[in-house]
Amino acid sequence: MLEPQTPASLTDGLSSPLLERDDERARLLALIDALPRSTGGAVVIDGAAGVGKSTLLNATSELAVERDFTVLRAIGMSTGGEPPWLAVRELFEPCLRTMADRDALLTGAAGMSAAVLGRDPEPQRANGVPAMVMHGLYWLVANLAQRGPLVIGIDDAHLVDAPSQRWLAYLALRLSDLPVLLVATATASEDDANPELLALRAASEVMPLANLSYDAAAALVHDLLAGPVDPDFADECVLMSRGNPFLLIELLREVQSAGVAPTAAHAARVAGMLPANVHRMVRLRLARVGQEAADVAHAATILGADASIRNIGQLVELDTADVEAAAHRLQLADLLDQGTPLRFAHPLVHSAVYESLAPADRTLWHRRAAELLAHRGATSDQIAAQLLACEPAGDQIVVRALRGAATDALHAGAPESAICFLRRAIAEGTDAGADPDLLRELGSAQASMGDPEADTHLRRALELESSPRERAETARVLGSLLTRRGCSADAVTLLDNAIADLDGHDDELRLRLETDAIASAREDFAVRGHIPERIGRLAGLEGSSAAELVLLANMAMESAAAGASARETVELAERALAEGRLLDEETADSPACYLAIHALVAADRPDRAAQHLDKAFADVRRRGSLWGLACASICASHAYLTGGDVALAISHARTALAIGSAAGWVGMNPWAVAFLVNALVQRGELDEARALIERNGLAGELPEAPFFEPIASARARLAIAAGDPAEALAVARFGELMVKSGTVNPGLSSWRSEAALALAGVGRAAEAHELAQEELRLARTYGAPRPIGAALRTVAKLSAGEQRLDALREAVGVLERSPAQLERAAAHVELGTALRLAGRNQDARYPLRRGRELAMGCGAVALVVQARAELVASGGRPRKDPADGRDALTPSELRVAELASRGNTNREIAESLFVTLRTVELQLTHAYQKLGIASRGELADALREPRGA
Repeated sequence: MLEPQTPASLTDGLSSPLLERDDERARLLALIDALPRSTGGAVVIDGAAGVGKSTLLNATSELAVERDFTVLRAIGMSTGGEPPWLAVRELFEPCLRTMADRDALLTGAAGMSAAVLGRDPEPQRANGVPAMVMHGLYWLVANLAQRGPLVIGIDDAHLVDAPSQRWLAYLALRLSDLPVLLVATATASEDDANPELLALRAASEVMPLANLSYDAAAALVHDLLAGPVDPDFADECVLMSRGNPFLLIELLREVQSAGVAPTAAHAARVAGMLPANVHRMVRLRLARVGQEAADVAHAATILGADASIRNIGQLVELDTADVEAAAHRLQLADLLDQGTPLRFAHPLVHSAVYESLAPADRTLWHRRAAELLAHRGATSDQIAAQLLACEPAGDQIVVRALRGAATDALHAGAPESAICFLRRAIAEGTDAGADPDLLRELGSAQASMGDPEADTHLRRALELESSPRERAETARVLGSLLTRRGCSADAVTLLDNAIADLDGHDDELRLRLETDAIASAREDFAVRGHIPERIGRLAGLEGSSAAELVLLANMAMESAAAGASARETVELAERALAEGRLLDEETADSPACYLAIHALVAADRPDRAAQHLDKAFADVRRRGSLWGLACASICASHAYLTGGDVALAISHARTALAIGSAAGWVGMNPWAVAFLVNALVQRGELDEARALIERNGLAGELPEAPFFEPIASARARLAIAAGDPAEALAVARFGELMVKSGTVNPGLSSWRSEAALALAGVGRAAEAHELAQEELRLARTYGAPRPIGAALRTVAKLSAGEQRLDALREAVGVLERSPAQLERAAAHVELGTALRLAGRNQDARYPLRRGRELAMGCGAVALVVQARAELVASGGRPRKDPADGRDALTPSELRVAELASRGNTNREIAESLFVTLRTVELQLTHAYQKLGIASRGELADALREPRGA
């Protein structure tokens, strides 16, 4: 029998070799070598614990270092209560600490990540929106990648904190044109209930690792054991480890340590030596290294990322030299890796050391660690992560610490961590469960995540609040939650009770409650009709406060809905927007800004709407707000389409959909899809419009709520354009509900026109004519040119002879006063068509040429095609449609070119459009080629040239 080995020799020759990994290593090498060409990507190395994922990741990092690429590394090592964004901080903090110009890395959109990294003087900058934080972190990566290729390695991604996991999946989708390679290791079985890990795998190339083959495992046994090895002994080692490299090597270490000779006679002993779950092996090695070293190992599991020599020394009450000596013994025993903070040789070792502590001892260690970190000035989430692992003890100090950590987590865009901290605060066993402020905080955080328990906690907080003001604040959160859940009537009742409860105190808060009630009522046909009466009680506002400006915006929208006077709508909207004051007070994240802008569009002032939107986009870019960008983009799609720029309308709608999809804000999709469908119909892209509706789950029966009226009308327009009038009839159901709830203005919804054309298409001419005439009457009452012209076009389509011509002539005349170029183009084309059909070919040509010219300026391809066909039929010889210039640009190219022409840099454009720098560069290159220009300075003139008057 061999002599027992000393601890110092246990590791001799027992490294973790890269056996049977040549193909994987070659693939990773190819990905690394592609990085200088800005061809990045993401890989998930997938396999069971111990199969060699970390070894392959380490080899990848070494290849990158050899090429002088920047390498960022982090490792997941969960004990069940990690601080949010821990892995992200582990990636970036060493880099930011050592770079002299680190502040430059956090400029622009990257600044939204500063709160996560503890470098933001304004901790609420990201407004607690996870998508904004992730966008900021993406731009931090992009900024780093500008300095050279970058490799990001995440070991054991399945053990990483949830916010960091979510960002990794987000990043993986956006690396194709950056010199960045993300390599993560993960255990496949951990993905089953983990949406973040599933998303990461879906966005990555998955590289599965299997256990070693019999031949490779047997060769490893022979290579690593000194002297001859009996084949039966080797067979038993391979059989018991199943070819798992980690387990096999640990088994061989135990063989050496116990002095077992590798002979056939000793083969039977191997089965009893296998370190099942590694727990037995860890206990044995901890016993061998002595109590001081065992305490250091336990302290390292407790402290995690904070396991510095100094922190461990204070926790176990040892001086630095003793901790370093203990760490060295643990490294010799193959429990710890080299370096600090102290890291375990494998996650299996980490969990085994942690679980070797009795539950009561764990609580004691975690509580002492929390006190230590608090004394050292650690962040609130670092302290809270320790407290989460402690058993509740009725300590009010613990409650305060957890609440502070929850607040910071919300500001850093990690609501799930905030929920975890607040739940634990309530469980502490003090009177926290009866603290209305804490319950409101928990309910608010849960509401932001769609947690069904939010309602329970908010209602309980409402019962416990002692002051009307506190009850009002809670009612606002609960009211918003109820509205999102489709319980608008309940929300209005709740908010009205809160208003009555205030009893004349705090006018600003009362007005906020009134605004919330109006917003809730607007989402339900059953209570929407009460809005005019409510607004009537609030007349006479001066706009002297932010709350009054918000209410004025709501009044502008209700003026548009009622359809009494376009002049009144414009006046209210302009007073609300107050030359930018509403944006200054509420920022471009406020729905009120877009209510006022939508009202301007309804009143046929898309030109003024676009001017206000320019200010909103400037605010969005300044603050880097994704929510504001999505809202402004939806509104801009509506305004530009109405004004007559189909390409920009498409680009804005797609921007909103991209953000909504990435951020999970699917509630905004019906409006974005509606405006995009309308624009695609104008381009004749009917199949794409249908596919878009299907992809976004808006093809079936729609909920009977005002929010879905725009998509119902868009579907009707698509059906009519596709020659399916029966399908378009469904819009009448929404229209009738809109009327019953007080929305009658054709400028806001022209559903009667779609319904009238649909009715005529199925042979119900009398009903169609009645609806069209009703639309015209209401449009004349409102007084805005565009809805009048549109209604006249509908009447004309349902008429014949001179009546048809008269209606179209009037439409053309009315629309000369309108900035709505697309509507004007349609009126000219239809007038020309009617004249041709009446046999007046020569008279038809001018309106057809004029309409075609205007339609080309709008990018309305379907109308251009129609006008050309009619011109040919009338005997005209239309010029060939231009194949270059502004009209040749795609919507995305046009949007980028427009922004560049206004002086925005490529980075500013990329940050504001939610795209990569490479995308902007490619789109500008294509735009230059199509416009026939060579520089940015020529863009403004080139973009103006082809537009019609």
